[in-house]
Amino acid sequence: MIKEVKIKTVRETGPVCNSIQKPDAVVEIWRESVETAQWFDTEKEAFIVFLLDMKNRVKAWNLVSLGTLNSSLVCPREVFRAACVSSAASVIVAHNHPSGDPTPSADDLRVTQQLIAAGKVLGIPVLDHIILGSEAVTPPGYVSLRDKADLDFSA
Repeated sequence: MIKEVKIKTVRETGPVCNSIQKPDAVVEIWRESVETAQWFDTEKEAFIVFLLDMKNRVKAWNLVSLGTLNSSLVCPREVFRAACVSSAASVIVAHNHPSGDPTPSADDLRVTQQLIAAGKVLGIPVLDHIILGSEAVTPPGYVSLRDKADLDFSA
């Protein structure tokens, strides 16, 4: 039986933005396309992988997991499936915290370390993991683990 991998394209005609230089650009895409998707629920964690081309432009995104109020199931196989199928040069992962507080949990850090290691093996670097919350709770409303955590994102 053949199973197909579905990749939700941000824009069919090409990259959605200029080269991603800062987490703000990914947050903007999240707010404009992920949060407006029919399936999105502010009371559940959604874990998304953004698929980037050679110039670090987002060419598509894929829902990896839609979880519960305080967790989502994430494994490297599911994160990198869409990246392999779409020939992504690199990825940025992101998820939301329904509480509004984007402070990373110990599980967030552990999963990020696993994804970074898997990306190194596959030759598809993880450039960042962004946790989104509410700007009203913790300005600017997100945390970039590349900027805030002691993790080795180098390829």
